[in-house]
Amino acid sequence: MKRYSKKHTLKVYEVNCFGDLKLLSLFNILQEAACEHADILGIGYQSCVKAGVAWVAASYRVDITHLPKLGQDFIIETWVADLNAVTSQRCYRIKNDQGRILIEGITNWALISSETLRPVAISKNLPIDLNQIDGEKLKFSSDKIRLMPPEKTDFHSHFLSRFDEMDTNFHINNAIYPTWAAETLPPQWQETKVPTCIQINFKMPTKAFEQIDVISQICEFKTLHEISVADQTKALVQINWQNKN
Repeated sequence: MKRYSKKHTLKVYEVNCFGDLKLLSLFNILQEAACEHADILGIGYQSCVKAGVAWVAASYRVDITHLPKLGQDFIIETWVADLNAVTSQRCYRIKNDQGRILIEGITNWALISSETLRPVAISKNLPIDLNQIDGEKLKFSSDKIRLMPPEKTDFHSHFLSRFDEMDTNFHINNAIYPTWAAETLPPQWQETKVPTCIQINFKMPTKAFEQIDVISQICEFKTLHEISVADQTKALVQINWQNKN
């Protein structure tokens, strides 16, 4: 199955106080679709555990034209866009019932050894069928996601990462990071603006019960965020925004 698609109805716990799809829910929905497709392809979680390897996200980019609302039905589809020696890119597309594209995104993944945490050859460790590689890329698939840290601190959050935020790799789940970034911004910003593009560079994994620092800078309609632990950068996040209609 080159391309996997499923229908999703947006539930009350997946939206914010305005009834819009939450960033945490969005990234969880993308991850869920990716995991389900990977299982079908034979390269999912159980296959990785048996092979002693794990998929880790290197970077994300998600472009948002319109955030779905509570109760809205949409179709999410995902596919593998390319497969290299140790990395692979996965694409996502969310459309409404009329076929209008609401959200598009990519994740750049790397395969690592669970023991050494070093990159390993995909073809030598997982049963990859090249006929299952869709090959379609999005318009920004080839753009390098190289983000800059904030040059100054407009806002700063300091908190403890939680056990509940870890995934099956015993690292903080990828979906948590954009929420950590956005939560540093003042309420008025969150109430009057919506995200249009979210980019993430993952630098190092984070675990539960670590002291997290998030510093943020507002540059007109773009915000820059650095997530760190003990002065070690864990991730860089950039979010582009627009005023609500």
